[in-house]
Amino acid sequence: INANRGITCGGGVSKDSGLNLARGRLVLKHLGLLYAWSSIGGAPSSLGLGTEGLKGKIDFTSVGLLGHSRGGEGMRAAYNLYLDQDSIWPAKIPGLTVKALFEIGAVDGQTSRVLDANGTVWSQLLHMCDGDVSDLQGRYPFERMLLNRNENAYAQKSLYEVWGANHNFFNTEWQVSDSCYCAL
Repeated sequence: INANRGITCGGGVSKDSGLNLARGRLVLKHLGLLYAWSSIGGAPSSLGLGTEGLKGKIDFTSVGLLGHSRGGEGMRAAYNLYLDQDSIWPAKIPGLTVKALFEIGAVDGQTSRVLDANGTVWSQLLHMCDGDVSDLQGRYPFERMLLNRNENAYAQKSLYEVWGANHNFFNTEWQVSDSCYCAL
């Protein structure tokens, strides 16, 4: 889901400075549309599948979410917004089960909420030569979740750090490093 139009180009709002709660709602809105097209049909012709092309084709009981940078915290936002008490999303996407979240160079703390991935598998891949999120704040959810003594063992948490990887291109071999702090 491309958040570049309407979200990435917009300024932050109160309690959502990085618009990551907005990203979470965008993901849930898309999942809601996919659920409708998968269960009752009516997919738009622009998908090139016909109106019945997605009907019965998507398993919402086994979903994984992936996001890069603010999109990583956006995926955690989608997960938490779906699970919130009195959430509107379970009625729009019945049976949605997020089995894993994978974040790449994600941010943390750009909303008024603490967004963790309790109850599901979660992993973060950090670029150690990140010139954008240079404080590597994506490690904070990992550190918080490690302190959760009530977490089930099946909901493993992992953090990977790759030296030499930068924020936008994940390498410094084929691209110029976007970090002035990481000389290779």
